Amino acid sequence: MLHRTVSTASLVILMGILWVNAGSAQVKLTPAIQEGSRFETQEISSSQQTLSIAGMDVVTKSETIATIVSVVGKRNAAGHLEVTKHTKTLQVSINAQGMEYFFDSANPDKRGNSPLEIFRDVHKLSTRMTPIVVYDKDLQVREVKINDDLLNSLPAAARNLAKDQFSPQTLATIAQQEFAFFPGKPVKAGDSWTRQETLTLDSGQALVFQIQYTYDGTVDTNGVKLDKITRQPLKVKLTLADDAPLPFKLKESKLKPEQSGTLLFDRDRGRVVERKESMRITGDITFIANGNDLPARLQLTIKSETTETP
Repeated sequence: MLHRTVSTASLVILMGILWVNAGSAQVKLTPAIQEGSRFETQEISSSQQTLSIAGMDVVTKSETIATIVSVVGKRNAAGHLEVTKHTKTLQVSINAQGMEYFFDSANPDKRGNSPLEIFRDVHKLSTRMTPIVVYDKDLQVREVKINDDLLNSLPAAARNLAKDQFSPQTLATIAQQEFAFFPGKPVKAGDSWTRQETLTLDSGQALVFQIQYTYDGTVDTNGVKLDKITRQPLKVKLTLADDAPLPFKLKESKLKPEQSGTLLFDRDRGRVVERKESMRITGDITFIANGNDLPARLQLTIKSETTETP
C-alpha cells in the first residue's frame, strides 16, 4: 500500500511538471512573404466621429468595404522582393452634417450633389493606383513605388486630400507596421510587448499609438491551428502636418484610447489571416485659429475587420 501511494504521488508530481512545461512552452512568431504567391483580403471598416467645437457638434459617419489583391514576385540577386497591391473593389459611404456621399468602384462615375464629391477623384485613384512595396531579405521596407503621374493628374483640391494617403513614406510606414508588431523573440502564452504605430488620416492628420500586444496561445479555426494575439492601446496622440490643408493648427491633444482587438496568425504561411478591432478615442484637443486657442472635444469610434478570402 505504501509503495502504491508513493507511486501515485510521483505520478501526480510528474504530471504537474509536464503541465507546467507545456504551459510555458515558447513559440516563435515569424512573419514571411511567400515568393510567387497571390492572396486577397477583404477589409471592412467604419467610423463615427463627433467633434464638438465652438459650441457645435460636427458628426461624421463613414464605412469602407474593400477587396485588396496582393501579388508577390521573385527575389532578385540582392534578395529584394516586390509585392504589388491592387484595390480590386471599393465601396465608400460618408455622411457628414446631413451631406451624403457614396462611391462604388463598379460604377465610379455615378455622382451625387454634395460637397463631399471632392472625395470621388481620390477614391477613383485608389482603384487605379498599384503601389509596389520592395522588401529586403529581413522584411525591411526598402522603398515603395507609386505612379506619380496618376496622383498629379488629380485636381488640386483632391490632390491635397490624397497626397498623404498615397505618399511613398506613408505607404512604407503602413507596410512596415504589418511586420514590425511581431515580438522578435520566442514568446509563451501571457507574454506582452509594446510597439508604436501610426494611423494616417486625411488632410495631414495622423493618430500615433503606443500599443501593447499579448500572445494568447493557439486556437483552432476551421481545423487550422492559428496563433491568437490581442492588442490594447496604452496611449494615443493626434498630430497635424505643418502643410495640412486645414484652416487651423494643432496646439495639443489629450486623448484616451479604449480598444479590444485580436489577430490570428498562420505560422505556416507567415502572415496574419484575420484581424478584428473595435476602438474608441475620447478627449480634448486644442487647435489654433487666427492666433487664438480653439478648444474641441473628440469622440471617435472605429471598427475594422480584415479577413483573408479563400
